[in-house]
Amino acid sequence: MSVGRFNRLKISFFFDKQADWTIAACADAGANCFIAGSGMFAYDDLSEGCQELRTIAEAAQKGHVLPKGETIAWLEEQKATA
Repeated sequence: MSVGRFNRLKISFFFDKQADWTIAACADAGANCFIAGSGMFAYDDLSEGCQELRTIAEAAQKGHVLPKGETIAWLEEQKATA
């Protein structure tokens, strides 16, 4: 049986309120599919939380990894100074 296009799928699960930092570390390590779980409850608006976590993951995949304890504001500052 061939797995074909599925051989590159790497999944990470996040169950804590530090999903932003965790997703950055996992994306940096090569994960490309994420399940946030209770980490989404840190956001009042789930759509904003989803977009923020996506932005953090995409930045980490490009080498801009959110340090532990920082927020998306840190990433935005890095973009502005680049």
